[in-house]
Amino acid sequence: MSKRLTSTIIMLALTACSLTSPRDTGNAHRVFLEPLSQKASCRAHMGSLTITYPQAPDTLNTSRIALIDQNGRLDYFAGMRWADFLPGNIQSALISSFSALGSFQSVSSDDTIDRSRLTLESEIKTFEAVYHAGDPVPEANIEIMFTLREGNNLHVKKQFTVSAKMKAEADNADAIDRAFEKAFTQIEHTAVSKIACRP
Repeated sequence: MSKRLTSTIIMLALTACSLTSPRDTGNAHRVFLEPLSQKASCRAHMGSLTITYPQAPDTLNTSRIALIDQNGRLDYFAGMRWADFLPGNIQSALISSFSALGSFQSVSSDDTIDRSRLTLESEIKTFEAVYHAGDPVPEANIEIMFTLREGNNLHVKKQFTVSAKMKAEADNADAIDRAFEKAFTQIEHTAVSKIACRP
């Protein structure tokens, strides 16, 4: 067998391996943002509520999970992904949380035709794991602005910003997942309280 033929066979074999070898797409660890598990005691008969798709900067409008490294640079985790694009994940959790309250006649997303008496908008300001200088374990850092609008003219009824931080127990996917879950649960509790549980 000639050297040229041998080289060709080896090259084809290596190419086949590169095409068939699995690549890390981040699906090994998918992170879900869960709705509230405990029902709060809130006001009833608040009418219908539409929860719009959250606004987000391009860096967060993705299924990739953002991080800020110890030098303050934005990056993304290689082996983790949100279960959906981050805004869609947040919207789904909020709809389930507000639906479970029993305070509203109906809770829906903004892709429905029916108009609700109340509309809840949200804007994601921060949603990343932050590695502070000198600390190898990250902190989940979340900040979301909520705007509650009322009526056909969408008059602003309430507007507030909620933030939460939760340090992970370790620098691994499971611990970072739990830190995001705990921080987001705090965000949901505050939002539900301000919108449905306070006058």
